[in-house]
Amino acid sequence: SCAGPSTSAPNRRCDSRGVPGCEAVDNLAGYLISLNRTITALSTNEIAEILRLYSCLHSIDQSPSKYSLKCKKKILPGHWRASRKRSGSAPGQQAAERLFMTHGQVAQRPDVNRISECIALKLLKEFREARNRPKNNKGKTFPIAQAIVMMYSHIKQQLEDCRELLDKTNLVLVTINNTTVSSW
Repeated sequence: SCAGPSTSAPNRRCDSRGVPGCEAVDNLAGYLISLNRTITALSTNEIAEILRLYSCLHSIDQSPSKYSLKCKKKILPGHWRASRKRSGSAPGQQAAERLFMTHGQVAQRPDVNRISECIALKLLKEFREARNRPKNNKGKTFPIAQAIVMMYSHIKQQLEDCRELLDKTNLVLVTINNTTVSSW
């Protein structure tokens, strides 16, 4: 059964683009956030529940995500048909490009994928209160964006470390970082 705690018909509600299935996305995101944040691996019961909630998602949310390239490097034609790279770059361009990189992967805004966006929204709602945010080893509270990235990355890592979920679903959370969360 796909009925979650708040609904009996998970596909009735639509998002701002008119795509149905928001309640199923909300149920899956809520469950992923409710997982124990100190564990490093999912239990068989947790995997079964994630698979059940995933099966309730609209086909759009179950299809693999398509990511757009941020920018293509242009190669300019040179003399005698030899290609050449654009000479130099604007000051700070490489630094700005690095802001959108996380561990060698291009970081995306959370709203690229409805599940990622819903998780980030739920974490934002939770972390608006400073007392709900994680603290560093000196007891200082992390900023909202950093707290969201930390918890989101932990959930993402748990999903990526589970072979059964990788084999049976297309459930992939986008890579985010402080810059993409702050700009979102």
